[in-house]
Formats: sequence, C-alpha cells, structure tokens
Amino acid sequence: MRQNHYPCHANVISEAYGVCSPLTQIILDIFEANDTTNLTFDYSSTLSGNGGTKPTFVYNPITNTCDVVVNFRESYLTTATDLSIARTVIHESIHAIFVYMYESNMFELPNGAIDPDFRELANAYTLYLTTNNSNGLNWTQHQYISEMVDDIATSLKMYGEANGYNLSFSFYQKLSWSGGMLEFYEPRLLPDGNPTLEYITLVNTIVAEQNNTDIYYDGNGNQIFPQGQVPNTSTPCN
Repeated sequence: MRQNHYPCHANVISEAYGVCSPLTQIILDIFEANDTTNLTFDYSSTLSGNGGTKPTFVYNPITNTCDVVVNFRESYLTTATDLSIARTVIHESIHAIFVYMYESNMFELPNGAIDPDFRELANAYTLYLTTNNSNGLNWTQHQYISEMVDDIATSLKMYGEANGYNLSFSFYQKLSWSGGMLEFYEPRLLPDGNPTLEYITLVNTIVAEQNNTDIYYDGNGNQIFPQGQVPNTSTPCN
C-alpha cells in the first residue's frame, strides 16, 4: 500500500498473506524470498470489482524489480470489514501466483509438486495476451480457484483466530466464495430458476462483510450481522 495511505488496511493485508497456512506459505515462498519480483498492493478509485490483479509483471524502475500488482477499489476499503479485506487479499494473491508462474515460465509449485491444471491456465494467459480477452482469462482462473475454497477458508480462519475471532469454518467457507467464483457454486439454482436458500445465505454473508451492514438476511429470513470490523483509515489502528 502507498506509504502513509490506509496504514491499518496495510496491516490487514500483511497479516492475511503472512498467516503461514499451506496456501499462503506458497505466496511467501515466491515473493518474500525473491529479490527480483515483488507482490505489491495499491488502491484505485476506478476499479470495478473489490480487487484486481494485473495479468502481467509491472517493471518498477525504483526497485529494479518486476512486480505483481494487486489493486483494491478505494470505496471498498472504506466500507469492508477486515475479514472481507483479508479474504480479498488471499484471493488476489492466488491470481498473483498465476501471474508469477506464467511470467517465469514455471509449471511447478515452489514445493516441487507438479500442478497439472496450470498448463490450462498458461494457455489462458497466452490467449489473453494475444487477444486481450480478459473475460476468458478471469473465468478460467476463477473456475480453478473455486476448487480451492477450503484452502482459502483455512487461511482466512487462521487470520481470524489471530485477531480474536471465534467463527465457524462454514462461515469462512461462505466468505471464500467471493471474487468472481459465485457462478461455480452448487447448488445455486432451483429447477424453477430461483436461487437456493444456501445460495441466498452465501451471497448475503459475503455482502454483509463487504458493506459492513446488517440489512441482509439468510435464506430462512434471519438477519445477517457482519462479524468483522472496518479498519480505521488512519492510526491508531483498531
């Protein structure tokens, strides 16, 4: 995050990808021990989604590094709870792994395990770079990430516990479906085309944390209360 801007949000970001879960350890292995590539976070007033990761390296002439840049929508930062922000950090960090693996011509994870599905992602990147077809790229990545919901939830739960939250794993699972993956959730629709009660609960759990409001209800009509808290925009941090 830009120096002196959103310092409390920067703390959430640092804690979210530094919890040392199996997933975030891959992120740390790639970016923390790498002198030539950085994972950087910034904000934008024009971003359409909550967060977005640039699909290619960005050269930084000051640090002489090739950076993977994650942006957050500024209005999102001012309303979202820390749990929502931490979830977005973890989600976008997975995108950052894909960027790094593609740009570095890697087809293995840092622990040496071959990832057979990444070749499909590499093909999607190639298509993106030649056609600028970002929708196809996002769809492919989000389909892949939708299979990692439990991994994201595990990392998010570790963040929550480190910050004093005592919440169920199912809550963290619901929160982890955000970020363009909802179309892959099942069961999403009933035969008549209406959303299932589970899907209603899922979506409204996500937006309650995103907007820090209690105006949303689960599939059974019960009010949903946000569980996290919105970080202060300046120090001291809450």
